[in-house]
Amino acid sequence: MCKVYDTVGCLKAVKSHLHRHNVTEFNSINEVIAFQKAFTTSRQQIISNSELEIKLEKKNLISENTQLTDSIEIKKVEVEKELLKELECLKLRLEDISLTQKNGWRKIVKYFRVFFLRKKVRNYEATLPFKISQSVQQSTNTLRTNENRHDYIASRFQDAVMDNCMTGLQALDRKKAIIDEVHSSIYGAVGEQKVVRELEKLSDDYVLINDFCLSFNPPIFNRNENDHIKTIQVDHVLIAPSGIFIIETKNWSEQSINSLSLRSPVLQLKRTSFA
Repeated sequence: MCKVYDTVGCLKAVKSHLHRHNVTEFNSINEVIAFQKAFTTSRQQIISNSELEIKLEKKNLISENTQLTDSIEIKKVEVEKELLKELECLKLRLEDISLTQKNGWRKIVKYFRVFFLRKKVRNYEATLPFKISQSVQQSTNTLRTNENRHDYIASRFQDAVMDNCMTGLQALDRKKAIIDEVHSSIYGAVGEQKVVRELEKLSDDYVLINDFCLSFNPPIFNRNENDHIKTIQVDHVLIAPSGIFIIETKNWSEQSINSLSLRSPVLQLKRTSFA
């Protein structure tokens, strides 16, 4: 089998680009292409999953709100009962003091004790509703928040769905945009790997070097094109018993063939061969 050295250039470029943007979950070019093909389906799946989550959330809110309403009412009754018991104790104390007979300075002390107890009873009675309300304030706030959320889901279901899955969609869209930036390199890598798989079938007498690069300082004057060559990059250099072959790979699509900016592989080979 042919000895193969180094990774194909387009694959290096794709890996470098993806890692630079922290896209690391792909283990092969085929996985990247599969992601591209499944992008629309994946996006719809995220939205569908979000719809199920919002429906479940709405159902859970109804159940939770029912439980909260019941617990609030039970708590109010319990607190009111306890507070009324304390109030009754205060009134009994007031009644006991009022019935006792005092003379002299003790009568003055009794007067002030009665005065402050009556004031305490009046304050207790006045603040009773507030104390009951305060005892269930946290639960009431939770219930109000849940009711607002339920009303929002009921009236604007699709908005709730999109809000819920926005982070997932943004992450997916970002990944797609990053991959699209190296779209040509992805399919270039597919073509180059196909070439490598064919050349690997050659005997042990052959050596294949992928992504062969050279720099020249000073640059080489290319008399054929009247310019200077600073660097060359060859997709594949095949060293064979009969000579050295420079191979340029193009994985063409109809779109790339029709592109006026497409670089001619023949000119590339002539330039590389001269260098």
